Amino acid sequence: HTGVITALLDDVTARVSLANASDKPSFTANFQLEYLHSVPTKSFVVMDAWATKVEGRKIFITSYAADPLNGQVFVRAQSLFV
Repeated sequence: HTGVITALLDDVTARVSLANASDKPSFTANFQLEYLHSVPTKSFVVMDAWATKVEGRKIFITSYAADPLNGQVFVRAQSLFV
């Protein structure tokens, strides 16, 4: 499961970087994950991401994957896009 969650969080954060980037494309420079709980099979997962800071071309993003019913966070991530 961790590979799927990682790929999905990277996609979610990439969309945030596109919304905050200037006219140039941005790319993942750093992606740090913290796995807090395993994700149950066949469960619903909500993901959210937001830019915490923008410095020139650098876009710092925080994201998470959680259970939408009880709010339990499965994974937290910090990303840097340039």
